[in-house]
Amino acid sequence: MRRNWSIFAGIALVTAIGISCPADGQTPLARHGLIDLRNQNLFGKSLALNGEWGFYWDRLLPPDSFSIPPPVYVPYPVLWKELSMNGHPVPAVGYATYTLTVLLPHKRPRIGLEVPDAYCSYKLFVNGVPQAQDGVPATSSEKATPFWATKNLALPPGEPDTLHFVMQIANFWHARGGPYKEILIGDKDVLFLKKNRDVAYDFLMAGCMFMGGLFFLALFVFSSHDKAILYFSLFCIVFSYRMVGTQHYALHLLFSNLDWFLTIRVEYLSLSLAMAFFCAYTRKLYPDDIIPVVTKALIWLCMAYSLLVLFMPTLVFTRILIGFLSMMFFCIGYSMYVFLRAARHRRSGSVFALLSTGVLLFVGMIMNLHYFGFISDWRAVLFISYITFFFLQSLALSHRFAHNFRRATWDKIRIPLDDVTRDPDTAQRRHRNDPPDAAQQPQNRSEGRPWRPALLRQ
Repeated sequence: MRRNWSIFAGIALVTAIGISCPADGQTPLARHGLIDLRNQNLFGKSLALNGEWGFYWDRLLPPDSFSIPPPVYVPYPVLWKELSMNGHPVPAVGYATYTLTVLLPHKRPRIGLEVPDAYCSYKLFVNGVPQAQDGVPATSSEKATPFWATKNLALPPGEPDTLHFVMQIANFWHARGGPYKEILIGDKDVLFLKKNRDVAYDFLMAGCMFMGGLFFLALFVFSSHDKAILYFSLFCIVFSYRMVGTQHYALHLLFSNLDWFLTIRVEYLSLSLAMAFFCAYTRKLYPDDIIPVVTKALIWLCMAYSLLVLFMPTLVFTRILIGFLSMMFFCIGYSMYVFLRAARHRRSGSVFALLSTGVLLFVGMIMNLHYFGFISDWRAVLFISYITFFFLQSLALSHRFAHNFRRATWDKIRIPLDDVTRDPDTAQRRHRNDPPDAAQQPQNRSEGRPWRPALLRQ
């Protein structure tokens, strides 16, 4: 059985890698600030503008002012803290200008660009014309404004075969600075279709989790009062924000005036509070299989980090995020341990809970590998994984609810049967709603009224 699961997991992982990796291994790279796409067929496809870009640290240069010493060439996209200049690491806080020349094929479709967010503001010029912008990059935090969103744009028809990119980036607010996502260039229709599909994935997943959370919340309020259902509903409602408030930031495309300092706090709280609710859900779901000290410690650590997010500057709590992500992996592993114990003891719905936690561990691994830049965006895989996790956890709760309902129904039936066994006459009177014997009739001494059934007294 274990071998079959190992084979299945291996096949799923290989399939996910095959789906997410590009099919063409001859993707061109920029060399010394120039990328040659003249031999590429851009019809129906897109390419990443990765490679060596020109780099001017501590300068925000306009497109028409490059009569200065030549730039340093650095890999793009790479965070600033991973770069070095003159033997010294580049700090995460500051500003810089990137340059790139793109040579296009003569026969090409209408060219489009997908420009993702950077830490934490940028402005992109193409042939001297501003084409995309997130926030306002500047040389000081007082003049700059951060914002995150992925922008898709179509270049005007009739653009020349040579494109000159100038990108200004500034960061004064986050522990990570610089670009970390690749810019795509290619067929406009393909890029806009990709954007619409990504936004649809995000909102569909957010809607499923949010409505599912509301359903379980209503189930708790009106029928069950089982706190495991309450905590799972809160987990779904809080975590649903991450579907539209992270990665491509689909919510920011709809509301472009959102305050970045508010949205980054909501983004980080949606992670820390979701983990706290999931730990509380695990504690209530299988209280006999947890380690109480570990569970309480995880909940308090999540709440402590949430307080840091609420009240500390963004540079502080973003720097601590790596430690919190490590704790998140421990939390998922601990949940798997609890669900394994529950499955061994044959608890209600434990198999579904165990499988869903395995899916959540896979999701956490993919998200963190993408966060640290080891893999590309596995959007379809994450979408399927989230749906699977939510479905399996819903089965676990439904199994628990049905089990409790059957037990309550049996207890209700069993009590009259016990009465029949002890006193058949009393049980028969209860069935007919007859009054008790005269000696057992409660009398109102002040009024002398005889006993009446409860319905007649109302």
